[in-house]
Amino acid sequence: MQKIEIEKKFRPEIEGLRFIAALLVAIYHIWFQKVSGGVDVFFVISGFLITISLINQVNRTGKVSFSKFFGNLLKRLLPIATTGLLFVAVLTWFYYPDIYKVSVFKEVIASMLYYENWQLAFNSVDYLNQSHFKSPVQHYWAMSIQGQFYVIWFLLFYLLNRFVFKENASANYKTLLSVFSGLFIISLIFSVYLTAMDQPWAYFDVRTRVWEFAFGGFLAITIGKIKLNHTLANILSWIGLTAIVSLGYLFDVSTLFPGLIALIPVLGAAFIVISGNQPSKYGAERFLAIPILQKLGGISFSIYLWHWILLSNYKLFFDTEIGILDGSIILISSIVIAYLLTEYLEKPLRDKNRYKRLQFFYFPAMITLILSFPLTYLLLNQEDSLADDLPSGYNGAKQVELSEQLNTGQTLYPAPMKAKEDLAVSYDDGCNVMGNSPEVKVCYYGAKDDYTKTIALVGGSHSAHWLGALLEFAEKDKIRIANITKSNCRFSTEHQKQRGCDQWNKDVINIISQIKPDLVYTTVDVSDGESTEVPEGFLAQFKKLETLNISIFGVRDNPRMDINIPECLEMNKGSIDKCSTPRKNVIVTPSPYDKLTDKPDNIIYHDYTKFFCTEEKCLPAIGDVVMYIDGQHISQSYVRTMAPMIRKDIHDALYQ
Repeated sequence: MQKIEIEKKFRPEIEGLRFIAALLVAIYHIWFQKVSGGVDVFFVISGFLITISLINQVNRTGKVSFSKFFGNLLKRLLPIATTGLLFVAVLTWFYYPDIYKVSVFKEVIASMLYYENWQLAFNSVDYLNQSHFKSPVQHYWAMSIQGQFYVIWFLLFYLLNRFVFKENASANYKTLLSVFSGLFIISLIFSVYLTAMDQPWAYFDVRTRVWEFAFGGFLAITIGKIKLNHTLANILSWIGLTAIVSLGYLFDVSTLFPGLIALIPVLGAAFIVISGNQPSKYGAERFLAIPILQKLGGISFSIYLWHWILLSNYKLFFDTEIGILDGSIILISSIVIAYLLTEYLEKPLRDKNRYKRLQFFYFPAMITLILSFPLTYLLLNQEDSLADDLPSGYNGAKQVELSEQLNTGQTLYPAPMKAKEDLAVSYDDGCNVMGNSPEVKVCYYGAKDDYTKTIALVGGSHSAHWLGALLEFAEKDKIRIANITKSNCRFSTEHQKQRGCDQWNKDVINIISQIKPDLVYTTVDVSDGESTEVPEGFLAQFKKLETLNISIFGVRDNPRMDINIPECLEMNKGSIDKCSTPRKNVIVTPSPYDKLTDKPDNIIYHDYTKFFCTEEKCLPAIGDVVMYIDGQHISQSYVRTMAPMIRKDIHDALYQ
């Protein structure tokens, strides 16, 4: 096979660009809590360099070697990456609150095995898995995508070299152009589509990022043929650098990526690299090539990994806003750590002549050591399921009517670690629809055969969590419960961003008309502090039920706390005061339903706020029972204690 012509010269501006990308990621994380687009620059550069490496390997040896390709990658990436994971694993084992350990250890395993992006993708669509706590290894998602891309690119070149490449270098060049162009177009179209449909998932999906790597590959094989005059090259280089630096400031890219807007950092990086063909003392590529930036570019990967590890742990243990001084210390410390690890760990491990024996033992030992912490913890801490019945002495909501002393001071139930798992049974058996599916699932509970009345529990997760209360009396009272819920979807005619909600809402009305329940149990407003309201889309759905002659048992939305309750209780040793929220922050008076001038005739309205709040504050627990699984959703242990009060109101509605 003839060699494929490719540009081989060293490009110092790429090293400087790497540092700028890492610096932007760190700055935006530390001080702005935003995404900068720097990771996308890394992806383009990775595609560029790995393509050159594989083509050079084919040109030299006529094949691509698995051991050589991945061996070199692992020696460059694993020392820094494994050191960071080991640090987090040890710190988590000895110092992290128990409520965080399981999730962190799962992500350590995912990061070590290069699927952290998928771990986060699945978490991103789990509406009840949101937390104020950010894992110290969640940024390994980018490294996982890179690792998956390296596998894809190796297989691509292996198959092309084995079955497609010919003796004609020009034909091979055209083959690569076609393949890279095809991957770019297909992946970009998919990225735009999935970003519009489900942006949180799209952000972590490797398929939505392949186009960025493919663009780098396309640039690698074409850059030698691109010739610009000095003036145009200078202009493009500064446009590229300005676009990369300003993107995160101008747009909230965390909610827009990786769609079309990701073209800005991708093209910005391309402009800089292309301008390197015509270097001059006035171009941005000249600035990026200065020795100090080249040196820092060499440790940019480590800076990227360590800035977040330091930042997330600082926030966890000190719980404070990041100022100029402490933020600067975090940034400088990450640079110092990156330098030391690169000089005294990575470089020696890459020296096969002097440290071949160390290489042989280091990587297996580090991987085994890192995985031993999470696997041991997860095996030793498998807890039993929550009890079907509350322990004796735990009154929950009944305490409101029994005594002015809302909590007696005994140990809270469930324990904060278990409270976050205290979900309605519809989550466990799959009856509550999750993710993007528009499917309407109807599951029956309570008296399924010998029933006299039917109640349809309808809506999103803020309807779903009432199931536990209904199940406490449904079977005994010969009531059939039809569960029709979908997380993150309001029972509304208004357009909703969550994919599948609009169609789900249309189909739900048809399903209800077929079931013809005696009551529809649902929330009638959205409780979100000052923005509490009865949306017009809610009223439109209620009117549709009115035309079907179906009554609605409408409950006021529960208070949505401004903190994650189980996390707060764990961090503050069960302190009720520290985890309470001023009532005025989460509850408006009068209720939004009471303020309506034209109330639907088919609604029987109930406000259960007194079981969540006193006159001054909304509580994390009442009757020593933890009320929330997060900051918004009621625990089943607590909602079951509300059953006697709800039962009375249901009977009044059914038999009035």
